[in-house]
Amino acid sequence: MAAATLMKDLFTDAAEKGGLADIMDFEYIAYGNAQGLPPNVQCQHGPEECLGNTAEECAKAQVKGDPFKYMPFADCLENNSGGISNTSIASCAKVNQLDGDDIASCVVDGRGDKLIVAAAKNTVSHKGVPWILLNGNGPINWQNSVLKQVCDAYTGTKPAICSQNTIEMPPMCLNEH
Repeated sequence: MAAATLMKDLFTDAAEKGGLADIMDFEYIAYGNAQGLPPNVQCQHGPEECLGNTAEECAKAQVKGDPFKYMPFADCLENNSGGISNTSIASCAKVNQLDGDDIASCVVDGRGDKLIVAAAKNTVSHKGVPWILLNGNGPINWQNSVLKQVCDAYTGTKPAICSQNTIEMPPMCLNEH
C-alpha cells in the first residue's frame, strides 16, 4: 500500500496537477522486493503482486515510458479493492485509455518476462520500498516529504506546489529477503 499511496499523492496529485513534473524526471520500476527472474520470480506479497508488476511494466512499455499515461494505470491496479487480476488489469486499462488486450498479451507472451528482467536489473539494492533516488543519490527519506526534498533540490523557479511542502506517507514496506 505504501507504493500505492506514493503513486497517488506524489505523482498523480503533486506531479500532474501541481507542476512537480515540470522540475523532475520520474520513473517507477515495478519490481519492489521481488527476488529472482522469470519464470522463477518470487514476489514479497505473492503471485498477485508479480502479475501486477508485469502488467505495470507492460503498460509502461506500451506508452513508451510516459508516466502520465502509465502511472494512473498502476495507481488503479494498486488501489483496486478486488485485488490484482486479469479482470482488474482490463478494467484499469480501459479506464486509462490503454490497450488492455495488448497488456494482457504482453503479460503472457514473453514480452512481460523480458520487461521484468529489465526491471530487476534496474532495481538497486534496497532495504524496502518505495526506494527513491533524488538526482541519482539516495535513498531519500521518503517519509520526510519527498515533495519538500525535490523542491529544495531544484534550483530554478519552483512551481506553486512547492509551497505546500508536505504530503503524508505511510511506513516503508521492508525487504524481508
